[in-house]
Amino acid sequence: DPAQRVATGVRMFVRRSHAEPYWGRFLIRFVYSSEALQSPLTGLPMQDVAQGIDQGRFQVRREQLPSVVALISGAVLSSILLVLEGRRTWRDAGEDAAELVLRALGLPPEEAASLARTDLPALADGR
Repeated sequence: DPAQRVATGVRMFVRRSHAEPYWGRFLIRFVYSSEALQSPLTGLPMQDVAQGIDQGRFQVRREQLPSVVALISGAVLSSILLVLEGRRTWRDAGEDAAELVLRALGLPPEEAASLARTDLPALADGR
C-alpha cells in the first residue's frame, strides 16, 4: 500500500535520526545542497506517491508530484530537527509528520492516524 510505505518511510527517517544524531544533523545541513543526498528523500517516495495517485489512493493531481515530494521531505527534515533539538520524541514527531502528510494526500483522518501508528520494522542494528 503506497500510503503505508509513505508513513513508514517518514517515520524511519525520523527514528534513524534519533538513533544516529550525527546522521540527522548531516541531513538537515546538507540535503538541500546536494542532489545526490536528495535521492533518498525523493526517489522512492516519488514512486510511492505516483503509484498512490495512479491507484486513486491519493487525492492529488499527477502534476503536483514534485510538490508532494517536497512536502514530504520538508516534513521529514522538520521532524528530525524537532527531535534533535529535544522538542519532540522521535515517535511523536514521526507519527505526527506521517499522519499530516497522509491527510494532505487526501486520506481520511482516522485512516491517516492509524497508518501513522503501525509498528515499525527494526533498524539494521536490531533496534
